[in-house]
Amino acid sequence: FRILRNIYGQMAEVFDAQNLPEDELKADSAFIHYSWLIGDTLEAVITLQRSEGALYLLGLYDSILVNAQNVRKRLLQMGYAQDAARALIMPAYIHAIRRQYAVARRDIRIIREESDLYDEHQSIISGCEMFYYTLGLYFEGTNHLDSAEYYYRRVLAADELEAGYKGLLSVYSKHGIADSVAKFAPLYADANDAMHREMNSAEVHKTTSLYNYNRHRRQAQVSEQKASRRLIVIYIAIIIILVLVIIGFILRSRYLEKERKREHALNTIRENYRKVNEA
Repeated sequence: FRILRNIYGQMAEVFDAQNLPEDELKADSAFIHYSWLIGDTLEAVITLQRSEGALYLLGLYDSILVNAQNVRKRLLQMGYAQDAARALIMPAYIHAIRRQYAVARRDIRIIREESDLYDEHQSIISGCEMFYYTLGLYFEGTNHLDSAEYYYRRVLAADELEAGYKGLLSVYSKHGIADSVAKFAPLYADANDAMHREMNSAEVHKTTSLYNYNRHRRQAQVSEQKASRRLIVIYIAIIIILVLVIIGFILRSRYLEKERKREHALNTIRENYRKVNEA
């Protein structure tokens, strides 16, 4: 079951690289199933949370919320309070875009107070800066535009250009600042185009990598088959040589035995002849 579980995990990674969320979810589901069977509860929960990315690509937001609630409950039961708080990152974003600001505020508070998402300077740790965008959405939706602008600029500072420009464009549109709208509209469009070019390039690299991996794997299999055939030929040759040596040994033994008997017979004749002459 552990080997089978790991195979499904590798399948999920391949489907994720190929942007096949439905197939990825099926593989993740099998991975989770076999994780439960072998008692690897933590890995099952981690994969359950990871599958939210595929659900997001499919637009299954309600499934994400149910999934996140289940993950958070199990992590709390296992004593992982910080990870349980992190499980609310995706729900907070969904609640913000759905304008469910009271629920989003609760999620944000739990994340800030209970997770390890913030460092000692109360800045979001590296690699998780997109949570600033969720904060920007929340403050923009609750009409705190200055706070929203601040967090959108934090998104920009993290080099998340597409999201940052999109947020600032929305804020300045609500402010009615035409110059800023005219400034950020093309920046957002360019960042959006660049993001899609980067995604397409990344997909090409992923596909190429997978192709190269499979090609090298096939080449390795061919080499292994050739090596196996060479070993078989060597083994057969060794067996043939051993058989010939054994046959030669048997024939030589028989020849020596025959010569011994012949020599013995001649000696007997000579002895008898000698005796007759002496008599």
